This record gives sequence, C-alpha cells and structure tokens, in this order.
Amino acid sequence: MSKSAPQVVLLGKGKSDHTDEMSKLIDDIKPENIPAQFLEGVYVTTPSGKKYQIDPRLYADRGLNYKNVGDYIDTLKLNIDESPETIEVVIDLDATKKILSKSVKSLTDILEGD
Repeated sequence: MSKSAPQVVLLGKGKSDHTDEMSKLIDDIKPENIPAQFLEGVYVTTPSGKKYQIDPRLYADRGLNYKNVGDYIDTLKLNIDESPETIEVVIDLDATKKILSKSVKSLTDILEGD
C-alpha cells in the first residue's frame, strides 16, 4: 500500500486591521519559498488527529519551500507514528506586513534620493 501525499494548506494569522489585505496579497502571489521571518509555524496533522509543530530551527536558515514541503517533512524523519495527512504552513500576517512595509519604504527612499 503506497502512502498518499499529505495535503498542504497555506494559512494566514494576524491581529492587525490589514490582515485581509495581506491574506489576499499572499493568495495572489502564491509564494514558492516563504522566508522564516514570515512564518508563524508549520504543523503536521496525522489521520488520527494528532497535531505536531515542526521545530522552527529546522527551517530558520532557509525558510520553507511551500511547493515541496511534503517531501521536506519526509526528510526530517520526525518521530511521528503515522504518515502526515495535512501540513499547515501558517504565515504571520502582521510580521509580513511590517517587513514588507519597511522594505517598500527603504526602496521608496532610495528611489526618491533620501
């Protein structure tokens, strides 16, 4: 019996008034690689309903390749009795907005010669 690939879900989490805008932006972009500073967490759920959080240190250096996250989880050799059914990649929308706003301001300052 071959194991099926887990469903990968990209979610956004935030408290600011602009989370809907950020969520739409992420949905429009459909990112392949997500920088670690944008991630709130990565969670694996098994068919029995057990949920595990992936240690952020495992993706802190390079972020997370969203398109290949199922293969990446397999390579971690996690101490989980069952194959993952769902992998949730949760983006911190507040942190993402702050980082992107700062980057846009820096770029604008350079273009305007400040």
